[in-house]
Amino acid sequence: MAYEQKNTWASLGATFAILIFYGVRLATILNRYGLSEPQKIYNLWFWIIGLTIGLTIIGTIATHIGSAVAQAVKEPGVEPEIDSTEDERDQHIKLMGTQTAYIVSSLGGGAAMLSLVLGADALVMFNILIVTGLFATISENLTKLTLYNRGF
Repeated sequence: MAYEQKNTWASLGATFAILIFYGVRLATILNRYGLSEPQKIYNLWFWIIGLTIGLTIIGTIATHIGSAVAQAVKEPGVEPEIDSTEDERDQHIKLMGTQTAYIVSSLGGGAAMLSLVLGADALVMFNILIVTGLFATISENLTKLTLYNRGF
C-alpha cells in the first residue's frame, strides 16, 4: 500500500471516530440542555478541533509503524522502507479528492447560511459547518481511496 493511501486510511478512520463522538456528545448536550447552554457546545467545538488534529497525527504515525512492523514480520531481515514519493498520479488523485471536499463544503456552507436566513440560531449554523467539514473530509478520503483502488 502506498504512503498516500496509508495517510488517507488514517485520516478516514480518525474523521469517522470524531464524527461519531461529535454526534453522540451533541445529542447528549441538546437532549439535556437544548440551546440554553451554548458554552457546552463551544467546549465541544474546541474538543473536536483538538481531536481532529491529534487523532489524525497519531493515526498516521500508528499506521506507518504498524505497516513497518507487519513488513518486518513478513520479510525478516529486510529493512522496511517508506516510499513517500509523490508522482503525477498521486497529485491528480489529491486534486480530485480536494474537489469533492470543496463541493461538499460549499453545499454545507450554503445550508448553514440558509439556516440562519430562515431564523435558526447561530449555534445551529456553526454545528452545520462543523458537520459539513467532517463530511467533506470523509468524502475527500473516500474519493481518493476509490481512485487508488481503481488504479486511476
